[in-house]
Amino acid sequence: QSLRRLVTPASGLGVCHNDHASTHIAPIRSKMKILYLSVGAGGSDKVLLNLLDGFKDSSIEVFVVVHKRSSLITEISARGISPLVLRYKPDVWPRSETLTDKIKLPWRVCKQLLINHFAVRRLADYARANRIDLIHTNTGVFHIGYQAARRCRIPHVWHLHEYQDRDMRLTPFPSRRDFVRKLQDPASYKIAITDDVFNHFQLK
Repeated sequence: QSLRRLVTPASGLGVCHNDHASTHIAPIRSKMKILYLSVGAGGSDKVLLNLLDGFKDSSIEVFVVVHKRSSLITEISARGISPLVLRYKPDVWPRSETLTDKIKLPWRVCKQLLINHFAVRRLADYARANRIDLIHTNTGVFHIGYQAARRCRIPHVWHLHEYQDRDMRLTPFPSRRDFVRKLQDPASYKIAITDDVFNHFQLK
């Protein structure tokens, strides 16, 4: 069974692509285990809650990672899921619009890298301990799910809701080229909410 068929109906929207559907896919068990990484606010997490509701009474066992400040913890727990609570940062360049921002930029970048380094380690350990088959990141702004999936040699799904630069004035860290490279990894599967978002990242 291909990942394309597994993921697309569950998403309920968007475009899912990968030209290497067999890459790093674990043997299908009677119950597939998917780990979702949430953002903690905004429309993408409303989509995540809809996904979780859609998986009730299905052959998929769902795990969720939330930021420690997330407003979703209560709602996810109410669905019978005990989320893994982590601290992690967006993988974008910190804003540097003022002189103070520019002075603090090296420190903020180092802090971001350190926090995400430990988040990836803990996430990968959690995925191994629970024998996760696939990690799904509910945005393109956070990369720790992708990095943990690579450590565990399992597939990763990006659910792209945003352009980042056009709509949110964000620049992927360390570069847009690096982010596109991650999206094009053979173990990556991409779902975009529109064709325009999909094409914005020069995906195939």
